[in-house]
Amino acid sequence: MTDAPARLYIDGAARGNPGPAAYAVILEQPGQPPLRQAGVIGTATNNVAEYTALLQGLRLAAQQQIRHLEVFSDSELLVKQMQGQYRVRHPELQRLYQAVQQLIPRFEHVHFTHVRREQNVAADQLVNAALDGQLPPSVIVHPPELSLPEEAPLFTAAALADTPAVPGRPATSAPSDLSQLESQMRAILQHAAEVWSSQGMAALSVEQVWQQMQAVLAGYHVPPPPSASGTGA
Repeated sequence: MTDAPARLYIDGAARGNPGPAAYAVILEQPGQPPLRQAGVIGTATNNVAEYTALLQGLRLAAQQQIRHLEVFSDSELLVKQMQGQYRVRHPELQRLYQAVQQLIPRFEHVHFTHVRREQNVAADQLVNAALDGQLPPSVIVHPPELSLPEEAPLFTAAALADTPAVPGRPATSAPSDLSQLESQMRAILQHAAEVWSSQGMAALSVEQVWQQMQAVLAGYHVPPPPSASGTGA
């Protein structure tokens, strides 16, 4: 595991939009040769291909136990959606967006940057090679899926400081006083209310919000309340 920031360049393309689609990612880690991964995903839109690239890139970075990640994409829509500036409306993109949100807490810090296409040439060339069936042998074509254990919470006390569910909050250590506890709880509820109002319950489940609150409480060593089934009548 390394604390040094890694760079992830992603790209997705569909010839026909929708049409034959593919994704490509290039992961650059300090002092190591870049890892390149690409593959075809069948018939899809450009946006689905872009999100697939992000999802697969995050999986690859998680497998490498990267903690600090800089993501570069020439899709302005994807970057602005991940930054919370645009809403995710399309049902298929919502599904991919939620899968991405489940992976982000595995990192201490993830930052998204929009770049021009000419600044993302290597990933663009790689995705076109995938569409043409001309990927070089060094490219990872069929990566293993990164599963999330059922018993593992989506949000941990360490990850909560930089979770995208409360955008704009700087990374901090576990809270140290009750005023911070109240502030973090209010921020979680406020953001949940905004998401539910604009995108619906499917965009952020009650369980996810509750897990975030439990993560905050864990920082104070506050035990969770007893369940209804465990209380006497």
